Amino acid sequence: MEVCNNDNDDLDRDTTRQVVQVVTALGHAFTKLVDLMLSREIKEVVRMLEETRVDEVRSSVSHLTALGVDGGHICRLIARLGGVRGLLGVCLEPRLHHVRVAALRALATVCCVVEGIVELEKAGGVEVVAEVLCDAECTEEERSEAAGVLAQITSPWVENTHRLIALHTHLTPIVAALTELAKWTRSAEIFLLAAAALANLTFLDGGCVEAMMAAGTASVLLRTAQDNPNISIFTKDQIATVLANLAGSREAAEEVVESGGVAVLLGLLNTRPAPTHRLPEVATAERVQQKSAIALSRLCREASVARQVAEQGGAKRLVRLCKDESERNHSDAVLRKWLRRVDHFLWFPHVMPTTTNNATSPQDSVIPEASPRYLRGLTTC
Repeated sequence: MEVCNNDNDDLDRDTTRQVVQVVTALGHAFTKLVDLMLSREIKEVVRMLEETRVDEVRSSVSHLTALGVDGGHICRLIARLGGVRGLLGVCLEPRLHHVRVAALRALATVCCVVEGIVELEKAGGVEVVAEVLCDAECTEEERSEAAGVLAQITSPWVENTHRLIALHTHLTPIVAALTELAKWTRSAEIFLLAAAALANLTFLDGGCVEAMMAAGTASVLLRTAQDNPNISIFTKDQIATVLANLAGSREAAEEVVESGGVAVLLGLLNTRPAPTHRLPEVATAERVQQKSAIALSRLCREASVARQVAEQGGAKRLVRLCKDESERNHSDAVLRKWLRRVDHFLWFPHVMPTTTNNATSPQDSVIPEASPRYLRGLTTC
């Protein structure tokens, strides 16, 4: 009886293994079939980009955008089958200037994957996008879509963006054009696109800080933040990113401070998610707190700035963030960002003229509840 049971178990395992193999093979075959069908459709759509009739070209561009929205796999197929080159051709064709906005939007959609970005650079697409962005005769809508392409191909979530050699070549005029776009637009969406592209550029090595100082980028972004306190949480994230990365340079940090950066950053530090916010917005609010904390700590290398932060309530805000978890949305990541830089921020005896104690180290801060020893003790409770 036991032998029979063992034989049955072996038979069941063999049968299960065979079924799994068949189903796996069927899945692979089905995937190949779908890819084949999609490839045929994409080839036909790409071919239509070369049609003489403008309405057919516009329809083809819209079709590619709709396909690209479905996911990265289809974007890879579009890039591999000539879609990126075809869309760039539309952007360059004078008779198709009415379709240029849609073509740039399609490029931003397709270039969400490395394959699309590689094809864009191979075809000279970075230069094309930069030319549109820097051309004062192009409409604001065209320049904003060009900014959208740049924001996409420089996204920190996409690999290999640092290898875009053409981007470094045109970095100075690109930064200047993005700054001008952000300065003069009255559209919150366009400002967000320009700010996102600028924020992404700050992660690239070489020349970005100098280009932003020359363009006055910090003052433009800060002025918008000052004039529009109700800007979206996503826009705040981009502004905080630029300020945090600029604050790493002493020269750029001076511009940030002179343009009112301390008050803006303290305001960003007060960012908290609303009860109606979804998960992406909650995560963004946490990033805004973290980045504004980083920016403030870097600015506080200068005694005068540290005094300014203290006088405007920065130390008290730090205490609230550390003591009250709800102030940081129960995120220990925000707390760690603060504590990692707390020694830079809280050494106030040399900047507070009313000090009466004999503090001799950051561990003996003039604000007892804001001393590094006290704050770090909160995390062990």
